[in-house]
Amino acid sequence: MSVLVVLLPSRSVAAAGAPAPGPAGGSVASAAEEWDWVLSADGAGVGARGRGRAATLPACDRLVLALEPAALGWHRVELPRVAPARLRAALEGLLEEALLDEPAQLHLALEPGAAPGQAAWVAVLRRERLADALATLEAAGREVDRVVPLWPPGPARRGHFSAGDDTGGQVRLDWSAPDGALALPLRGAAARALAESAAEPGVEPYVQWSASPAAAAAAERWLGAPVPLLDEAERALRAADSAWELRQFDLAPRRRGTLRAAAAWRAWLGPAWRPVRVGLASLV
Repeated sequence: MSVLVVLLPSRSVAAAGAPAPGPAGGSVASAAEEWDWVLSADGAGVGARGRGRAATLPACDRLVLALEPAALGWHRVELPRVAPARLRAALEGLLEEALLDEPAQLHLALEPGAAPGQAAWVAVLRRERLADALATLEAAGREVDRVVPLWPPGPARRGHFSAGDDTGGQVRLDWSAPDGALALPLRGAAARALAESAAEPGVEPYVQWSASPAAAAAAERWLGAPVPLLDEAERALRAADSAWELRQFDLAPRRRGTLRAAAAWRAWLGPAWRPVRVGLASLV
């Protein structure tokens, strides 16, 4: 089953409610905006990659939208025991002092498997940006299977060095650990302090470092040691294979059956099914 991962750049999104600063928001998604994409025939190996508008994206069996690290803020909360219809409002109350924007401007999403009465991660992002991207893809006739974070918090401590269009040409450190996830400019003091804290006494020193090919040289100078390569396309495929789904609450998919029926109807009217249509018409 082929998988297409479309990367929604963080440069157009402020890290809403994030504990560390990220690139400021800018334009919203539109049909004229170009996105990087990665196509895999089996969901494991990179088959092709490119950049283009929503209307020019290659065909696939599953389309996954991945959000860059600086687009997201992460907060750890204990989920209240409330009815599902009241959960969004309850989360807003828990995060009221931590959020940097009005709750109406933000979108919230819970980590997979989150249960009432237990601690869970809440992802916070700009609602308008995600809603516009989903609307743009839908208008182009593309159904989004899932929306995932590219670099969420996890059980292991990981540091990835990246350099691309979304970083403004500067090398960035994407950090993921059991206590949160951050996207920091490599030249800043915050990234250095984060790396030094990982080497403090009593802290497990092991960190899974990686770097994109474009950032490898800078990463090795910064760490003073070789860094394993992790291509950005491979990282996107790994994220697409996670259990995350950021479309929750008011952005949860409600028209999946309708979209699939419309896609099936378009396929039926296409040239591939013309002999069948002619045969059925002759039979009638």
